[in-house]
Amino acid sequence: MYRIDVFAEAPTAGLPQPGVGPQSTAVSLLVMAAGLGTSTLVAQRSPDSPDAVLADHLNRVFRSADAAG
Repeated sequence: MYRIDVFAEAPTAGLPQPGVGPQSTAVSLLVMAAGLGTSTLVAQRSPDSPDAVLADHLNRVFRSADAAG
């Protein structure tokens, strides 16, 4: 099961960027993490690459807590 509840609760805190849906965000992160893990295991990416890619995506999905408050 996806941790959609984490993304579903974020709007009450004003954290997601406008237009971000919890279901599609959870699924896209799951698929992205799986693909990045596979490409790292077969040495197509460096071990640090998945962290950078996921951080970039999350920064586009969520506002900072300061900006949301």
